[in-house]
Amino acid sequence: MKIQLHRLSLLALAATPFLVPHARAALDTQVVAADARWLLHLDLDALRESALGHELTAAFAGMQPPDFGGGIRIDLQKLLATAGAATAYGVNLSKDPQAVDGTLVLRGTPDLRTIAEGLVAQMTVASPDEVAEIAGLPFEAYEMKGGVSVAFPPEPVVILSKSKEQLAKARDVIRGAGASLAQKPSALAALTQTDGKAFLVAASIVPSAEGLFDANQPQARILRMANSAALILGESGEMTSAQVRLVASDATMADKLQKILQGMAAIASLAEGSDEMLNKFLQSVNVTRSANTVNLSLAYPTARLVEMAKGMAADEAQASGPEAPARPKALDGPPFPDAAHGTTASLWTADAQLGDDAPTPGNFALHEIPSVALERGSIVTISGMRDGGEHARIDYVEFTPTSGSGAPLRQEAEYMRLEGYRIEKVDFASGGELVMITDSRGSAGFVFPGATGTYRITVRYVDETDGRSSFAVSVRPPSGS
Repeated sequence: MKIQLHRLSLLALAATPFLVPHARAALDTQVVAADARWLLHLDLDALRESALGHELTAAFAGMQPPDFGGGIRIDLQKLLATAGAATAYGVNLSKDPQAVDGTLVLRGTPDLRTIAEGLVAQMTVASPDEVAEIAGLPFEAYEMKGGVSVAFPPEPVVILSKSKEQLAKARDVIRGAGASLAQKPSALAALTQTDGKAFLVAASIVPSAEGLFDANQPQARILRMANSAALILGESGEMTSAQVRLVASDATMADKLQKILQGMAAIASLAEGSDEMLNKFLQSVNVTRSANTVNLSLAYPTARLVEMAKGMAADEAQASGPEAPARPKALDGPPFPDAAHGTTASLWTADAQLGDDAPTPGNFALHEIPSVALERGSIVTISGMRDGGEHARIDYVEFTPTSGSGAPLRQEAEYMRLEGYRIEKVDFASGGELVMITDSRGSAGFVFPGATGTYRITVRYVDETDGRSSFAVSVRPPSGS
């Protein structure tokens, strides 16, 4: 099997936030070229020492090492234990990856270099058509299929870039033979100054908004008003904080920029929602100005971010893991349907046995609930319980006003909040996708967006021949009702 070595560079970038600690790895502008116009730095130690970093480290440690073919399997734990900092920089910034000219500098222990060199050496043997040694440089370097090159200079770093020339330039900067950002005052250098507690620093001398965002998007309009921008993330006490710095061309533009951001923050803080922590997050936004620099700062409880990280990790494992066994596990926990989902409007079993043990155009069925009173903002939940090989698949839910006035409202299942369900691509489903239970039971919920009134609810589901799955529709009034 051919090995795509450029996947290793992506793996390295994805993995760097979760490495184990060894030495402080704050931003060192001496490794950044003086002509850099954008910069991204991860202080891995600061992240790992944070509560959020601890949770991410634990989640990442449970990942299985990827197999790149050719009998080569990376020992992630050994690799990740060696890196200390990741600093990327460049001149061009674009949403087109081919137009970005970045250089990535990885710093770490001597083992980082040993492991990386050994891996590349193995790949040159296993897939020589995908990896080639670069000649004419005073250090070891390789070009990968996909446009990424990796270098191992004598200094304790690993460099990734797009060309031989960029590798040589980056190495000159690192050894002091080329001009660095530390030696040349610039707007970018000023933007990257922190209190040393940040675990992520991103900054750019903003190019034209064209090519990054559509001209009518708010981001494009804001960028056109600023000469440079920075994002700084860190943790202080029980809060994870973020700061956005925008430097305008003059005082008039800074005043306009401040008013725009203050208006956006005010609108966001007035948004209604049932998530109290999210409301507090929106209300924490603060916009200030110092001369031509406008600062937007906010904070969010780290514990809440940890909960979100756990949820995303569980969703990823659920979506990518193997299909559940043919028979469900013994049920435990709350009865079906879960009373926490509100009042049960209907409960039924898919027992029509419509002719096949997998989704087909012929075994979709409709269940109608003639009359249900709904308020705008009600939480509607469709629960499913798997039986045998029947995975309680749901396609959509439709609401038709019983008054006969107004068009039906349809909610596709794949856009609902899923617990115990995952999305499945089925060409003949509405929208080309439906959802299926991955274990014994699950739920799919959403906020009802229609006007308060009485509706006929229609659920489209799959009724197969290899089981008798159960379904329920529950309604919970809006928060505060």
